[in-house]
Amino acid sequence: MKQYDPSNNTDGLVSFSGQTGGFNFISVVESTPERLTFRVHGRGDGIDANGVLQLASTTPPKVKRLAGRALPPDAKLDDIQLDAAVRQKTIDAIGEQLTDHYICPDVAAKMIQAIHEHQEHGDYNSMTDGNDFADALSRDLRAVSHAEQARFRTMLEHQNCTFSKHETLNHNVGYVKFDAFPPPEFCGPTVVAAMNFVANTDALIFDLRQNHGGDPSMVDFMVSYLFREPTHINDLNARDNNETPLGSGAAFYRQARVCPHLARPVNPVTKGDWEGTGVEPEVKVSAADALATAEKLAADKLANKSKPD
Repeated sequence: MKQYDPSNNTDGLVSFSGQTGGFNFISVVESTPERLTFRVHGRGDGIDANGVLQLASTTPPKVKRLAGRALPPDAKLDDIQLDAAVRQKTIDAIGEQLTDHYICPDVAAKMIQAIHEHQEHGDYNSMTDGNDFADALSRDLRAVSHAEQARFRTMLEHQNCTFSKHETLNHNVGYVKFDAFPPPEFCGPTVVAAMNFVANTDALIFDLRQNHGGDPSMVDFMVSYLFREPTHINDLNARDNNETPLGSGAAFYRQARVCPHLARPVNPVTKGDWEGTGVEPEVKVSAADALATAEKLAADKLANKSKPD
């Protein structure tokens, strides 16, 4: 692996071998100096598979792609060659999927534009193999999305992830002000630093007066500081099928950039969400008076808690 395929993962291949029982070589399907397709038989599962070993260079030999695909029993393997019409149909389908489903429309538009520019430049014209075409499209789409992600990370870092203030108020009341729920993969360390600062306070105020929402996984992260046991806070119903997906929701990071939601949060108590309506406070005061009111309420509660029964 170190010599011929350094981008691959040895432990992963060893684990895969353990799961499948390894393979017996059956035959070569096609062989050129740069590409080998072959047939193997799984020792453990008895399933035939078609494999591809493609080289990025031959002097010295370096692996570009090593992949296998299981074949159904009695399947006939057709070597389908892509033509311009199929490539165009694929690009059109990708554009439709990105437009309809990608979490952030402006990034989707840039990704679609990028592959159209590659297409107009003729970068895909010589690709007749489906896997090669898929690899090229994935590379070109990721180049845009990763650039946008890097730009977003830089913007958040310059804003300290919207965490503008954390301090200890009178009566040992902690105070943290943040104006969004940015993705924890970018801003987790900022949260940890802020929460460590107020860790030894007796009460805590989160100032959300200018907070416009963001990433559900950051909500999970913040809430984890407030409960000792796992607690049902919200469900996320997907936009397309109204199903509730599992997981932390890390894929929703671009919602912090004020993009239409791929899913909407559903509160287990109210069975609704707060999109466009907000959350009605228990104590109604003007925004200008909210902090002073919250600080007084916290101080009063702490004072009552310290009184003997």
